[in-house]
Amino acid sequence: MSTKTKRINSANYAGVRYCDFCGGKTKPELVSTRYRRFGRWHNLKNVDAEVCQSCGEMFFSKNTLEEIDARLRNRAVA
Repeated sequence: MSTKTKRINSANYAGVRYCDFCGGKTKPELVSTRYRRFGRWHNLKNVDAEVCQSCGEMFFSKNTLEEIDARLRNRAVA
């Protein structure tokens, strides 16, 4: 499998992750972002993400997205 294929698939190769869009390296950061859920936009701060150092694209793990959904679901019920 070529290195380019690994980059496109965001494979974790020797502890380095690569951007799905531009192939640049990413690094973990706490970010602020907007997230649309339940028909509304929510401003989120201090969210764990992998951020591309070349193009700035943000990637969120499955666990992070599940936690965001759970918190927003609880907020919508309250």
